[in-house]
Amino acid sequence: MKSKEKNKNGKIKEKSSKENEDNNRKEKIKNLVNKMKNNKFYKEDDANSILNCYIQQDFRPLSINELVSIISDIKKFEDDAQKINVRHSVMNTLKNEIFRKNNYKFELDLEKTVNYLISFLDSRCPSSDSKMSRTSDSPKEKNNAVVCPVLNFPDCQNETIYLNADENQQKFSCSNADDTSFTFGEQSQIKINKAKKDEEETIIKLTEEEINKLNKKNICDEEFKELENKVIESYIPEYELIFDRNNYFAVLEQNVKNFFKSFEKNDFNNSELKNNIYSLIGEYNLKIKKFTEDSSLFNEEKKQLLLTIDVIHAQSKLIKIISNASFTPDKLKSSEKTILKAYVENFKNLFEKLRQSYENSKSDEKEINQTISNIKKVLGEICDTISEEEKEKCNEFKDICENIKISESIPVKVNINENIKYFYYYINEFQDYFLEIESN
Repeated sequence: MKSKEKNKNGKIKEKSSKENEDNNRKEKIKNLVNKMKNNKFYKEDDANSILNCYIQQDFRPLSINELVSIISDIKKFEDDAQKINVRHSVMNTLKNEIFRKNNYKFELDLEKTVNYLISFLDSRCPSSDSKMSRTSDSPKEKNNAVVCPVLNFPDCQNETIYLNADENQQKFSCSNADDTSFTFGEQSQIKINKAKKDEEETIIKLTEEEINKLNKKNICDEEFKELENKVIESYIPEYELIFDRNNYFAVLEQNVKNFFKSFEKNDFNNSELKNNIYSLIGEYNLKIKKFTEDSSLFNEEKKQLLLTIDVIHAQSKLIKIISNASFTPDKLKSSEKTILKAYVENFKNLFEKLRQSYENSKSDEKEINQTISNIKKVLGEICDTISEEEKEKCNEFKDICENIKISESIPVKVNINENIKYFYYYINEFQDYFLEIESN
């Protein structure tokens, strides 16, 4: 009996100790957030807004809808479009490891949140006393602290970057990989890269057996119509809609020229940064040109494929008509069959080109996003180099830098696998036409 009471008391003490630790962490989060609110790099940040929601709601688990509702109410958004944008930002930010999903709601991992905020303050505010609060850190660990360029909370959390996870890990690694207080941004980036990889549209690799099963006899009309609608509506948008919806990059080059021109007579040491940014802008323009060419090819090839389906159907009907007419010369029948065969071969070739153009566009997309990441980094370095006295001269340049820093690109989404299945349905159908014609 005494043993049971002892166990019960032990569990109560353990629970009480855990609650006390959590309460202490909650207070610490409040204090750290308040300390960061005074800094310009923290204001209006999505992650800051979300953390404030949790603080307001006494750290209870919150759903995405609740977060959007609270943030929208605080910021007094009136139209649905802004709320949709808020939802997108909230969903992106919740991929951060400090937000832990519990069924359909998210809760804060209190310990990781504290470590994360301390690490951020240490990296951005060297004069802060936050370092004193992490007594477990050794001098060696402090020297190896790494701030991830994508998730250095919260400054770059809106960047869209496609990096290979292995390359990223190597580039931003530190000596103590198990210590989340130092590697948290790095570990999160690796996980986000994996998530991005999972979300990316990749062309399905179908076996011959799977391809042969894609026959209209195996699908109802309603399902096929739904598939057709998905295919018809999904073209690759113009590059501005994906990478530069607000035309921030379109005006970047002239702003950079104006900026450096204003410092021509000063002692501003800008040669290396100047060369870097011009080189990156040139690279960006070339990659955008290639993306435009590849995406235009995809869109044109898709239009041609959809038109060719109608042409082949018409040609098949013509062959059936002349085949049933006793007076039709065999030479004419043979000639029309040859034409049909040429149409089908053309359809197959266009289909292969469509897949290649899509893969080229996705490759372009990754390269452009990597270049955008590099541009953001160099722009940040340029802004950091400007002295207090010189800042008033370049307000326009700083504004464009700030806009580019928070801009996001959206992934190319064209329902590529639905496209592939849809066109395979027709390739199999055309094969059936040939068998039917030959048998007659």
